[in-house]
Formats: sequence, C-alpha cells, structure tokens
Amino acid sequence: MKNRFLKTTFTAALIFVALGYGGPAAAYYSAGTTLDPAGNNASATDLAQVTCADGTDHFSAAVQDTSSPNSGLLVSVHILNENISGNANYMATATDGVSGDGQWSDIISIYGGAGTYNLSVVKTNAGSRNFIVGWDCRDSNDNSMGMSINVLQIQ
Repeated sequence: MKNRFLKTTFTAALIFVALGYGGPAAAYYSAGTTLDPAGNNASATDLAQVTCADGTDHFSAAVQDTSSPNSGLLVSVHILNENISGNANYMATATDGVSGDGQWSDIISIYGGAGTYNLSVVKTNAGSRNFIVGWDCRDSNDNSMGMSINVLQIQ
C-alpha cells in the first residue's frame, strides 16, 4: 500500500519547473519524493522508465537534494539507454554535490534518440533523503518532446 501511494504521489507530482541555470531557464518535467524514508537502506534506489517520442535527439536529467545538509550523504541521478549503437554514451551520472543547498546537479544528457531510457536516483549512504528530479526528452534544437513515464521502483 505504501509503495502504491508513493508511486501515485511521484507520478501526480509531474509539473514544469525552471531549473534556473546560468543561461536561459529551460522547462523540465519534475517530481519529488523521499528516498529511503526509514533511513536504513544505504543502497535504496528509485527507478523509472521514460519513453521519448519520435523526433527526440537526447534525454536529459538533473537532481536536487532538498534535505538538510548531511556530510557524506549525497543524491545522484543516473540515466541509461541500452539501445544506442555506435560510439555514443550509454549512461551518464550527476550528483548534487552539496546536500540541502538549494542547487541542482549538473544536467546530464544521453543522445540516444527516441525510445526508452532508465532514470534512477540513488544516495551514497544510509539516511533518508528528500529530492527533486527533473528530466525531459529534447530534439536537436533543445525543444521539449513528448514522453511517457513508468515508475518501476520507489524505496
């Protein structure tokens, strides 16, 4: 029941936000939840699959740890596309390097075109972490493309 509630909360939280980087802000989908609410699973992982529409050039994501600062307890986002051929990157990772500072991690991108990408959020140690993850499918002109998301796991 708890997992079902969290999945509903995660999915219902889809909204557009401005990530607010130095250049012009770009709209991304975002959702937030708590990773490992009990705080005792150092390897807790949230996982979703994002399917990008035709015309997509790349999939991008970033994460923000919204918990109080805790030295040595950081949140990272990973994106993976297993269907890329050639010499392209298959996986990228970014970490919010200072927990609770109100800043986002770097934006990471995988240039795998339309199709399915895995999006995961992990932490570096035991302890509960609140986070927001932002993501979007983009065309070669950096315009937002259509997508769907399927939340597979919230721990």
